[in-house]
Amino acid sequence: MSIIAEFQQTEEYRVKKEQEAILRAHREAEAAFEKEYGQGEYRYCYDVFGTLRNPAYLDDLKVREKVQEEYRRRSEEAFERNYKKYYSGGGGGSSYSVASSSNYNEDEKKMLHEIYRMASKKFHPDVSGDDGSKMKLLTKLKGQWGI
Repeated sequence: MSIIAEFQQTEEYRVKKEQEAILRAHREAEAAFEKEYGQGEYRYCYDVFGTLRNPAYLDDLKVREKVQEEYRRRSEEAFERNYKKYYSGGGGGSSYSVASSSNYNEDEKKMLHEIYRMASKKFHPDVSGDDGSKMKLLTKLKGQWGI
C-alpha cells in the first residue's frame, strides 16, 4: 500500500476533509453575503459553521441596505428628472438653450425674433468690434424668450 493510500485511511485525513468542507462552505456563504451587504460584514453575524451569532447586527444590516437602496432609487429618479428638465430645451443644455416654456404667443415670438435678428446684426462682435458680451446677453435673452 502506498503512503497516500495509507494516509487516506486515517482519522487525521477524515478530519482534514471535514475541515476543508467546512471552510469551503464558509467561504461560499461569506462571498454571497458580502456581495449583498459589503466586505467584512459576514463575520460580524455568523461563525465559521454558518451559525447566526449576532441577529441584531444582521437586522441592522438589512435596514441599512434598504435605506441605501431607497436612497439610490430616489437619487436616480432625481437625476432623471433634472436631466430631462435641463436638456428639454433642445439646446444641448447650454446656458443659451431654448426655454422649455414661454409666456409669449406666436405673434410676439415672431416680433421678438425680428428684434433679435436686428440686434444681433448690430451687436455681433465682428461688426461691433467689442468682446462679445453684448451678443452673449442677447443670446441669453433669446433663450429666455423661447424663440
